[in-house]
Amino acid sequence: MDRAEAVLERTSQKMQKSKAQARTIQSRRKTWDEVNKVSRESDKRKKSAAQPDPEQEAVDAIFQDTDEEMGEAEARDSLAAPTNPHVQIDPSKDFSPPPPDDGDDGDEIL
Repeated sequence: MDRAEAVLERTSQKMQKSKAQARTIQSRRKTWDEVNKVSRESDKRKKSAAQPDPEQEAVDAIFQDTDEEMGEAEARDSLAAPTNPHVQIDPSKDFSPPPPDDGDDGDEIL
């Protein structure tokens, strides 16, 4: 009889603990409506951040021509002669890379 009472006591304690855990889980659970609401708000914030700023567009339009001119100038400068007038390049010299080494330097691989 004592043993049956102990089992019943343990079982009731386990049930109470389980119900308390279920209540905690249920209180933490969000409904789909709440989740969707948060998702929609997040999407709205992303869309508003993705819309271009009219001020920034105006600044970009002003400086776009300047950027293109700078790119053209850099391209011309890279093709031009060296900027240092003291440097003389001898066209008769060969500046090509040396021929590839065949790897035979006399050492044997053991």
